[in-house]
Amino acid sequence: MGEARILPYGPSRLRAPWAIIPSLMSRPPKTPAISAPTPPEALGFEQALAELESLVERMEGASLTLEESLAAHQRGLLLARHCQQRLESARQQVKVLEGELLRELESGSDDDDE
Repeated sequence: MGEARILPYGPSRLRAPWAIIPSLMSRPPKTPAISAPTPPEALGFEQALAELESLVERMEGASLTLEESLAAHQRGLLLARHCQQRLESARQQVKVLEGELLRELESGSDDDDE
């Protein structure tokens, strides 16, 4: 019991915690492997809507941290705005197409009367 045990590692091989800090501070921070999300403008309507639905499901699951929830909410607003703009653009195109079709029909009906 009174014998001193010799360990395979000794005090000379162990580094004090404060000796490690400078080497950690000199390392560049690790960047996450997650890439930045695609800008909404680069997504099609269906892609943006699918991502928005996925975000809503994740937020409803309540498994996100506060920071993740805020980021998801911000991304969701951007995606929702993009979807609304795409829908409005589609509505305008339909109005133009219907207007052109009605003009053609109106001019065609004048020919039949003569």
